Amino acid sequence: MSQPLIVAEDLRLKPEGRSLSLSLRAGEAYAVVGPADGGASQMFEVLTGMARPATGRVQTNGRGVRCGDLRTTRRSTPLSLAKSHAVNVDGSRVAEALSALHLWDARKTPWSQLTPESQVACALLPVLIPLCEWAAIDRTLDSLDPWALDSTLELCSRRLTGGLGLIVLTNRLDIANALGRIVVMSNLSPVFAGTCDEARELHGPSELLVETKDSSTIRSMIEPLTVSVKVVRGGMIVSTAKGQETVAKLLTEGYGSVRSVVLREPTLEEAVLSLAGR
Repeated sequence: MSQPLIVAEDLRLKPEGRSLSLSLRAGEAYAVVGPADGGASQMFEVLTGMARPATGRVQTNGRGVRCGDLRTTRRSTPLSLAKSHAVNVDGSRVAEALSALHLWDARKTPWSQLTPESQVACALLPVLIPLCEWAAIDRTLDSLDPWALDSTLELCSRRLTGGLGLIVLTNRLDIANALGRIVVMSNLSPVFAGTCDEARELHGPSELLVETKDSSTIRSMIEPLTVSVKVVRGGMIVSTAKGQETVAKLLTEGYGSVRSVVLREPTLEEAVLSLAGR
C-alpha cells in the first residue's frame, strides 16, 4: 500500500482540546465542517499546511494544490487561467474543468466582464486541472449554483478515482456526503472523524415504519433484533441498531400480515448537529 498523502498526528487547536489523528490516502476525500466558532477553518488550514497546530504535527507527501491560487489581470480569461495550470497535462483536462464549472461559454470573456459567480468558479481551476497528489478546496464549492456544483462534484469524483486526495472546507453537508468522509469540529476541537456512514450510525438507530394489522405477532417475532418497538395506529415503528436488513427481510418474506415496510435512516445533518452539540 502506498504511503498516505497527508498524515495528521495528535492535532490540537488548543492545548486542552481534543486531538485529531487521520491519514488521507489516494482516492480519499475529507470534508471539514462545524459551526462558525467551532474551528473548522483553522483545522482545514492546519491539515493543508497553511497554519500550525497548538500540538501535534502534519506531514504531507507529494505535490499539493490549493483552490484560489490565481494570478489575474483585467484581460485574463477562464481559458487563459486554465491553460496556466495545464502544465504537462492533456488538453482534455482543461476542457472538462471549464465545462464542469459551467465556464465553457465564457471561456474567452475577460476577467473584468465575468460575472461574480464565474469569477468564483475560476478559483477551482487550480485544483481540477493540474496533475497532483492532493488538493485543498476552501468554501468555494459552497458558492456554486446547483448545476455547476453537481457537475463539479462529478469531476472531483473522477479525480479521486484517478488517485487524487482531497480536503474540503464546507458548510454544506450534501457536499460532505458526496465526498464520503468528514471531520466535525466544535469548540475548537474535533468531535468526529470518519466516514459519513459511521457518523450516521453514531447518531442513533434506523427506524422501520411497519404497516400491519397484526402488531402483536410481528412484535414478538422481531423484538430480539430491535432497540425498541412502538405500536402506532395502523402498524408500528421499529428502531434498530444493526441488522435492519434482517428485520426488513423477515417482514417482507411473508411473516405475518405486513402491508409495507419503510426504512428511515438518520441523516448526516442530524448526526452532525448532534455531534457538534447544536
